[in-house]
Amino acid sequence: MKPFGQLVVTTLICLAAGASLSSCATKRQHGDLELRVTNLENAPAPVVESKTYVSRARAIPAGMKGAAMALPTGSEETSALLIEKHIPAVVNVNADDSYVIYVTNISKDLNVKDVVVKEVLDAAFSLSSTEPTATGVSGKELTFALGTLAPGDSKEIKINGTATEPTTLEFCSTATFTPYVCIDQIAEKPALALRKTGPAEVVFCDEFAYQLVVSNSGTGAAQNVVINDELPAGITTADGKSTVAFNIDTLGAGQSQEFTIRAKATQTGEFSNVATAKADGLNAKSETVTTRITKPELDIAMTSDEKLFLGGRYNYNIKYANTGDATSNGVAIVQNLPPCVEFVSASNGGVLDAGKVVWNIGSLAAGQEGSATVTVRAANICEAESTVSIAGSCSDPDSARTKTSVLGIPAILLEVIDEVDPVRVGDETTYVITATNQGSADGTGILIIATTENQTILEVTGDTAGTVTGATVKFAPVPVLAPQAKSSWRIRVRADKAGDVRFKVTMNSDQLTRDVEETEATNLYE
Repeated sequence: MKPFGQLVVTTLICLAAGASLSSCATKRQHGDLELRVTNLENAPAPVVESKTYVSRARAIPAGMKGAAMALPTGSEETSALLIEKHIPAVVNVNADDSYVIYVTNISKDLNVKDVVVKEVLDAAFSLSSTEPTATGVSGKELTFALGTLAPGDSKEIKINGTATEPTTLEFCSTATFTPYVCIDQIAEKPALALRKTGPAEVVFCDEFAYQLVVSNSGTGAAQNVVINDELPAGITTADGKSTVAFNIDTLGAGQSQEFTIRAKATQTGEFSNVATAKADGLNAKSETVTTRITKPELDIAMTSDEKLFLGGRYNYNIKYANTGDATSNGVAIVQNLPPCVEFVSASNGGVLDAGKVVWNIGSLAAGQEGSATVTVRAANICEAESTVSIAGSCSDPDSARTKTSVLGIPAILLEVIDEVDPVRVGDETTYVITATNQGSADGTGILIIATTENQTILEVTGDTAGTVTGATVKFAPVPVLAPQAKSSWRIRVRADKAGDVRFKVTMNSDQLTRDVEETEATNLYE
């Protein structure tokens, strides 16, 4: 069927009803359209122009009569609107009376709009109500604006009232409408959204992941979707990249896709960024994601005595701490002992292993600290240098060093004897002077001075040369006297005068702060 453009079609349909017990047929002239309305209860079936066509007209209920008209051509096959009227064949005066008008769009693919039905009531009919309410009333003319009817739509108008006198009542309808052709066009609106999530806190050496989810919550496909994530300074992908991009050719309505970025930290701190997504005509960005990168920091320190004498004990005092902001696991401390000391003990579970003291601390939380002590004995004279180190997961190792000077003590024993005692006047005797280092360190600059009484010095011998001045002999100093070493001197004298005399020896050295004196008593007789 061809569209009707803006054609306004007006058709008049008249339907008469008897107001008495008899029925009738009437012929009315309306312009150039003539309708013959008769009692359709006994009327033959409608004439159909095509043998394959089936009329859309409703069946007329028993006791009713009806009229129908297809608009605008009069043929249902070539019309758009079908007007049908059903009315009781007979009604009593002053009794409730009602009839129905059916308005149907019988086209296959045309909408009709601005449908207006006008109903002219008989003068002998008293109107009580209509369903729906008439949009206009002018005397006996009612107007019903029905709006738009899509193909197959139907609307019903019911007229209620009473016949006021016995007669044949006539009710006539006119209808106007505007047919138009419609075609569908789908308008789509894709909507792009991007969500980024990631951990709030990560330990520096741990790999972690960001999740990106791009979604299309709109009504059409998003084309050429590109997701970009420029990672903040301090974070890269696991393979060292700072920028990541993902491409999607088409993201359908209601669809989502998820992507994972494997990441690692390159420095500590708090880092934030926003990922973006774009498509043809669309842009989106994620919420800000902030990740705090933490790291343990292990520190260790060690102290000991600066010097110690051989054979003594001393302590290594060790302090350690995690000054970072993350836990370090598998923490161990190792101290290397110098070879000149002997291990005595270690606190807090320290164990000696091949010249090293080892502590297995385990986990050391951020801010946690501890201490340990190692006791050793100085076995040899040396510069006892020791190192201690601490190491654990995700932390740079740290170490400390200390040095103790293990010293010896020189202990010089001075001895003096006379080989002959008593001594007759005129005879000789020899005094033997011996200096022995009984200590653990070298004695240096050992000076010996000897003094006689009533005797004449005849001969001076020994490890260093002696100089005689009257009754006194002064020997040149011994430069170094090692531990357990000895130096000796001999002074041969002649007894000059009887008496209880004393042979006096004075010793000094670089290590002594005062003289050491030794005397030997000798009896000289006549």
